[in-house]
Amino acid sequence: MRILIVDDNDDSREMLSFLLEKNSFDCMSACNGKEGLEILHSGENFDLIISDILMPVMDGYKFCKSVKEDARFQNIYFIFYTATYNEKKDEEFSLSLGAQRFIIKPQEPSVILKIINDIKNELEKGVDLNFHKIEIGETEIYKLYSERLVRENSKSHRLLTAKSTNNIVV
Repeated sequence: MRILIVDDNDDSREMLSFLLEKNSFDCMSACNGKEGLEILHSGENFDLIISDILMPVMDGYKFCKSVKEDARFQNIYFIFYTATYNEKKDEEFSLSLGAQRFIIKPQEPSVILKIINDIKNELEKGVDLNFHKIEIGETEIYKLYSERLVRENSKSHRLLTAKSTNNIVV
């Protein structure tokens, strides 16, 4: 199985690549969604994409949406693997964009391998990738996307303010 890992965090990307390659998976990686799309457009073929959400240049949401809107890539299984966006609404939004799974970091290596092996089995059986998809309209997608960004920017601002004033945020 061929896997594209898209994550701006070098350690996270390398750890995941090491784990999967050690278990006989063929991996390639990118540091943001734009680079991930460039790899896909270069003609590389993948069975699975594992993507972070919060990344510079092109975030995971835009990346997923671009992948799922392109007929050439619609049959690639897509997983979001994120530490930042970890609420139920984030998962629902991710699935509405066409992702098949949503996993919160950090995760035990044995759990990641089980999920990847389950996906491999699903793909071998020819599972319908739209099985998990939650259908919502384009306007609702942009509304939810904006809400997610505003929430994360607000959290980041509070943390930066607390650090600069030496306050502790609970």
